[in-house]
Amino acid sequence: MEEARLIAGTAKRIGDFIEGLRAFAREGDKDPFLFTSIDSIIQDALVLCESRFKTYGVSLEVSRIPAGLQIECRAVQITQFILNLITNNFDAVTLLTSKWIKVDVSETPNDVIIAARDAGSGVSEAILSKLFQLFFTTKEVGKRTGLGQSISRGIINDHGGSLEYDATSLNTVFLFKLPKSQTNHLKRKP
Repeated sequence: MEEARLIAGTAKRIGDFIEGLRAFAREGDKDPFLFTSIDSIIQDALVLCESRFKTYGVSLEVSRIPAGLQIECRAVQITQFILNLITNNFDAVTLLTSKWIKVDVSETPNDVIIAARDAGSGVSEAILSKLFQLFFTTKEVGKRTGLGQSISRGIINDHGGSLEYDATSLNTVFLFKLPKSQTNHLKRKP
């Protein structure tokens, strides 16, 4: 009986992973803005990376997300952004003794704030100044393309959001702020 439960759980995880890949394979930039649960967006991103995190012994903790919290967005793009963000966290901590990443979600009356923090000791000013340049990467040649942050910047701009680095933290913390509704942002877009 226990073996059947393990097989069923594994099959579900594989199915979830495949669904996540299908959604992620589309660029999403032509999708309509729809109200979507923040929890489902984060879970979709986690499905795509959780086995790698486990393999490398990286602890990933997601705070309790306020019940019913939704944003008007292109869900595929926001999933891609979150995946890029936590992949960068992952790359930063894999060689550390303490390997952890925490994702906290909070809200204001108009915005959702996603804080991605990791065990790293911060980002240098030299790297911060180049972070969103096309093809810039801190990874060794052949390991990454240097497109992730540039793509992320486009996604942030498309959604009227912002990404800030918290230089006051002892660890590495990036804060992603996204409007709950696109009504005002879409009116301002050319």
